[in-house]
Amino acid sequence: MTLRSATNAVVLDFAFPIIHGPAGEDGSLQGYFEVVGLPYAGTGVASSAVCMDKALMRALFAVNEIPQVKYFVIQNPRTVNLRELDERIGREFGYPVFIKPCNMGSSVGVHKVKDKSGLAAALADAGRFDDHLLCEQGISVRELEIAVAGNFPHYITSGVGEIKVNHEFYSYEAKYLDPKGADLFLKAPIAAETEREIQTLAAKAFSAVRGDGFARIDFFLDKDSGKLYLNEINTLPGFTPISMFPQLFKAAGESGAAITRKIIEWGAERCARLDALRASAR
Repeated sequence: MTLRSATNAVVLDFAFPIIHGPAGEDGSLQGYFEVVGLPYAGTGVASSAVCMDKALMRALFAVNEIPQVKYFVIQNPRTVNLRELDERIGREFGYPVFIKPCNMGSSVGVHKVKDKSGLAAALADAGRFDDHLLCEQGISVRELEIAVAGNFPHYITSGVGEIKVNHEFYSYEAKYLDPKGADLFLKAPIAAETEREIQTLAAKAFSAVRGDGFARIDFFLDKDSGKLYLNEINTLPGFTPISMFPQLFKAAGESGAAITRKIIEWGAERCARLDALRASAR
């Protein structure tokens, strides 16, 4: 592919979609690459869109019997009846709850709400980013992460890392603004059986969304009950030298260069497979 301007031409053989958030990891950019026939890294259009939308992703988890915390979806947060919402929270799981935009990442617009008095402000802020919100049961958890890579349905997984949060929860501030907001550990102190369960569930979840390429998958481990819950699939994880995805694979014996090479190969394979299928349909 050649992109031309008035002064120069750039030949592109492969693309890494490194734009986070809406229009970058929600299938929009991936769709553009497919229209112009440019192979790219990571998940395809449908998988990217589903994993960006927490409501759709959670629905697929439920269908595939993947454990997750209790939740429900709030539609049109600007017009929601606060009394009815408070009553529903009380019926279904009680406070605290987390209010999250369905289509957003990096904990933008996420609020921990401890009682009815905090609902209005949380809905107003989260509603700036999406018209569908997740209301999720708040439990005391450990935050565990695993790296997954490969094309559907054959995946490799890393070991399990842990993020120990020094804020009330893993907020945007804890992630990006406070240098001491969280401590990252590449080897979570968990039982071998729990690690194997996480690896199995991670591959099952990525398969459920027909994932390709690579992802970081986040889990909750309930501090009180010891139950394991899948939180979300991040189809465009950070890829800097200090990011969890490359660090977890490095700890598992896969260098950054080696896993990057494989990601490119998987992207090229997926593009060739789709080209063949589309040729048959014409």
